[in-house]
Amino acid sequence: MVYYVDRSAFRPHAPSATSIALRVCIGLLVIDAIIEMAFASSTAAWLDHTAGPTAFRFVAYGRKHPLAGHPRHFVVGQVHTSNAAAVAALILVGFGSVVSLRLRNWAQHRKGKLAKCSRYFYYLWLSFSVPALLLTSVALIYVFAVTSTGMNQKISTALAVNENSRPYSRGTWTPQSWFSAVLRLELVRGREDIVKQLVVMQGWQYNLVPSE
Repeated sequence: MVYYVDRSAFRPHAPSATSIALRVCIGLLVIDAIIEMAFASSTAAWLDHTAGPTAFRFVAYGRKHPLAGHPRHFVVGQVHTSNAAAVAALILVGFGSVVSLRLRNWAQHRKGKLAKCSRYFYYLWLSFSVPALLLTSVALIYVFAVTSTGMNQKISTALAVNENSRPYSRGTWTPQSWFSAVLRLELVRGREDIVKQLVVMQGWQYNLVPSE
């Protein structure tokens, strides 16, 4: 007696519309996280570059005066928070989903310890995805709350002159609010660079929304 085995039962099923949509969303999330990391890392590197006491020079009262690159009270934690949220989205939700979903599909029609471990890895990925979502949600709220602080502040020309390259001592600033105020001064040079970096800062701030 000859027995025939229906091999089609062991073949992976064609991806459903939901599965295709999930893969597209994961791919877009990975691209978005990479862009977010690039923007935030660029801002962090530029802030290190402009940290000197004579990073800028401006004209006031008929003379040129030095201006420290950063004020005394400078809040930059939101830059690193955005970067951390992007890394979490990229590793846990992006790459982790690709590995876990492939392992789950591979283990569907298999038995044994390896298949069991593959299913456990999938459930572990699901359990880590929830904290990653919470992290990006908290980061989104934190970043927008911090960056909106002090956006209408202005640099006192008289105080900036008296500081004489010391960090500006009045008020609490974020990179967005500080460099927006610096642009209101009559800078000797560096205006184009600041404008470009402010665009980058807006990029990682609003690019964090799709990551969430």
